[in-house]
Amino acid sequence: MNDKDDNRISAIMNSHTISLNTPINYSKAPKQYYHHSTKMPSLTPTPEPISTSSFIQLDNLPTEILVLIIDNLSQFELVNLSQVNKKISRLCHEKLFRNIIVDANFNIFDSNEFRTHSVTYINSSYNFKKFVKLATTSEKKHAEIERFMCLNMPENVDLYSHEIHHDLKVMFSNFHKLKELVWIIDDGLDLEILDVLPNKDILETLILNIKSNVISNEFFEDLVFKNLKNLQIFPFYTSNYLSNIIDKIVVNCADLNMLGLTKFPSIIQAIPHRQQLTYEVEFLWIPKVFRKINKSTNLANLTVLSLNDVMVTYMDAKMLTKSVTLSNLTTLHLRGVTELTDTTVSDSFLLILAPQLTSLSHLSLDIEETKTEYLPDFLLELPSLLTSLDVKIRKREETPFDTYSHSITRHNGLIKLSVELSDQEDHSLNHIPSEFYKSLAKLTKLQSLRINSSSLSDTSSGLLYLLSQLPQLTFLDVFGKQAGGMPILGLDMIHPTIFDDWFKVQHVVFIFLENNHTLKYVRINSCLFVCDYSKMIVNPNDGLNMWFDRNVKIITF
Repeated sequence: MNDKDDNRISAIMNSHTISLNTPINYSKAPKQYYHHSTKMPSLTPTPEPISTSSFIQLDNLPTEILVLIIDNLSQFELVNLSQVNKKISRLCHEKLFRNIIVDANFNIFDSNEFRTHSVTYINSSYNFKKFVKLATTSEKKHAEIERFMCLNMPENVDLYSHEIHHDLKVMFSNFHKLKELVWIIDDGLDLEILDVLPNKDILETLILNIKSNVISNEFFEDLVFKNLKNLQIFPFYTSNYLSNIIDKIVVNCADLNMLGLTKFPSIIQAIPHRQQLTYEVEFLWIPKVFRKINKSTNLANLTVLSLNDVMVTYMDAKMLTKSVTLSNLTTLHLRGVTELTDTTVSDSFLLILAPQLTSLSHLSLDIEETKTEYLPDFLLELPSLLTSLDVKIRKREETPFDTYSHSITRHNGLIKLSVELSDQEDHSLNHIPSEFYKSLAKLTKLQSLRINSSSLSDTSSGLLYLLSQLPQLTFLDVFGKQAGGMPILGLDMIHPTIFDDWFKVQHVVFIFLENNHTLKYVRINSCLFVCDYSKMIVNPNDGLNMWFDRNVKIITF
């Protein structure tokens, strides 16, 4: 076969690309979701070399200017720049080892979403193990690390292996300048590893998933972090368990700004209606723990408070008003909370807190009220200062939808809104009246919206109408059985390459774009798309889900 034959066959194959990718017995070709408008550059003669005598040599620039340049480069650009000379190499390596983020979801091609300048990402098991090994043998470089975040561990990393556990201890012992430590992966961090940090007094942020099996070990010395500004700990099982942690970690913190405490979620979720839990496991933990914290630290400057996966009573709210200066809070995060209502008392956990929250801007609320519903009254009583609201509503049959929408739209300065509507059995609602969506159209400043989806058949009402009234909307997260539109039976066939979940809902994204041209990111249930209406591009991208969550929900770390 000659070259002519090869070219002819290649042309035929290219001309039939669309038809080859068309599902069998499906009349429409899949939407081409990648843009192919880029033209190949034309061939031009090689230009004459330009004299560099008039240019400023990079290595002759003052160090201050070089540092400013380096601060705006990604880790990949820094690696290339470090090859210039020893001086620039030293500056580049200092920056490369200052801010480390372990995140298996990081993708270099998602540079618009991930912050890439002044950050070094580790997204593979090979690079993680290589980094840890390097940290154990090169103390000088890794002494420069000021921020270490472990968000999503790459696969095939066994943190329980003796070798990696030993290397982690050596690595942490080399973190002489560490100011921020975040470890939120499922495999918790041993206090034994935390204990080897050389300069605990300079640590300002500590967000940890801690292993339970080391908390009660008596041979550990107190883990004293005197200058913490941000402390978030999960999970804790009992008040004694948490008190033990507080004793080891929080001592005389003079300026704690953020406090987050999360109980162990699976304990609550595993028991129906959360009624069979023992008194020791669930009750009295807030008074006990906050008395302990008040003895060892100062909560007067607290601006962010996060309490999650717990049971509360109105007495806990009274305790919080005494322990925390609630008027200073700008962010309140209460998720997975169940209030046990005393029928003989008219006070409510929420209504006791509301008058004190005079500076609140960001509210994340998921509270199950067992007797009476106070949520709408709570939202109405708050000052209309909210810019972010993330709320789960367990709708009661006797409460009309407009009661909820009225309490939400009173905060007309909202930029981020997440509303999850369910029944009292925690089943997501799929039939929502169009009037509810219409009422939310008053929130014209919204840039991010997360909400249940109902019927998409009528553009003059419902969700599509709401989208058309939001001129600044960039992020849209829609969930529910009807979020992907009416099911197409042909797309439910099993196919190894074509019938991915995103393919079943992609056409709905185009419907959303037609109703709102400003949308850049759309997620339908678990399928996330990056959009550009001007080019009619809709690219599926599952690697951005954690980043996207931070833009549509209120997350405290």
